[in-house]
Amino acid sequence: AVAWNIERGAHLEKIIEILQNHPELKEADLYLITEADLGMARSHNRNVARELAQALKLNYFFAPSYLNLSKGSGHEAESQGENTLGIHGNAILSRYPLTNFRTVVLPNGKDKMRGNEKRIGNQRTLIADLQLGSEVVTTACIHLDAHSSQGMRAEQMRHVLMALEDTDRKTPLLIGGDWNTSTYNSRRATYAIMGFWIRVFMGVNRVIRNHYLHPYSYWEKKLFSMLEERGLDYKKWNEAGVGTLIYDSRDIKQYKNLGDWIPRWCFRFIEWSLREHNGLCPLKLDWFAARNLIPSNPKVVNKLVVDGTKVSDHEAIVTEFALGL
Repeated sequence: AVAWNIERGAHLEKIIEILQNHPELKEADLYLITEADLGMARSHNRNVARELAQALKLNYFFAPSYLNLSKGSGHEAESQGENTLGIHGNAILSRYPLTNFRTVVLPNGKDKMRGNEKRIGNQRTLIADLQLGSEVVTTACIHLDAHSSQGMRAEQMRHVLMALEDTDRKTPLLIGGDWNTSTYNSRRATYAIMGFWIRVFMGVNRVIRNHYLHPYSYWEKKLFSMLEERGLDYKKWNEAGVGTLIYDSRDIKQYKNLGDWIPRWCFRFIEWSLREHNGLCPLKLDWFAARNLIPSNPKVVNKLVVDGTKVSDHEAIVTEFALGL
């Protein structure tokens, strides 16, 4: 299984090339894809989920989350052309048949009409049954809000887990995606700035080592505790201590995206705080969790670059799994 936030699918041809040829991604049976556009100028008005499925010869399930009333945030606002449909959502792709499709509407972490990126809708979790011969594995593709509090992300996960409660406890269950476990309350810029200074006073090295890469240890503990309470394991399903998004204070695209939300004067302090880390800060945002399955070889797959272009701001995560208790 692979879970990957493909950053809208803006570099779709290069993403397809990676998924067709990368030794650790090309043989996957299941892809949980977050951030797939349909008719958005920033991704060249393509039907990202369908084109991925066609190129990889996979079954797929796509559901929209938002109707976008703008081209997007940060650098996306500079995209050429106009949106033809303005749809954004998530997708499940599979080599095996998919059945019993459903979605879970998540409560919004903030008013989606505030800020430069104006949208109508809610994040939707996709759930489907994966038919592995005579066996069934229920799978869910989950994208939690980035601009939300730790408590709201836990509340969104609670909605997903409630929707899965009618699944027989003996049925194998695999969930994954971008859970945005940044450790921050990012519902408003003011809260995030205050949180940043708290972490600076705690010690940047300590926070990166003990919190950004292990968000379940304190700041996001409620979310991960809910998984454990329902028999879902996450520690064996993810490569420990490896970030899935690397913030680079020198990256102009990340600068524009973050600058769309926080005051520009903040960047001097961010650069200062990361002076001993070459301006880089790893965050662990993407996760798998499962029950009644046996995991092996979980890994963060990084350096997904084609012709000098990094095709997504997120790294992909991958795990092998087998049926059985």
